[in-house]
Amino acid sequence: MKQLVKDQINTLTFVKKDDWSVNSFDIELIKVVGGNVYNYNSLVDIHSLDPCRDYIELNVNLVGATLGGGEYVLTLSNNSKNYIYLCLVKTYETSTGSGIYSNVVTFTDL
Repeated sequence: MKQLVKDQINTLTFVKKDDWSVNSFDIELIKVVGGNVYNYNSLVDIHSLDPCRDYIELNVNLVGATLGGGEYVLTLSNNSKNYIYLCLVKTYETSTGSGIYSNVVTFTDL
């Protein structure tokens, strides 16, 4: 399962496929409950498909994004081939403290 955090620039890592020769990826997120669709197009591997690496890393900017938290079906597309993953979008933060305020979870947008 992949994980994204709202209001942050997230880096997603994927195992690199041998047939990926074009450094341009599209991500489509479809919410499991509700069906909302969000698209992120023309993302590039930050390592430029380095042949010495077994994975790629894509930056997904969710700063100011309107998507809500929850589970999504993530479709990664490259050169007309699709790869499907499950993705959790977190819209909460945890903080640690002492006493009754330790391990507090704050929900901001669900």
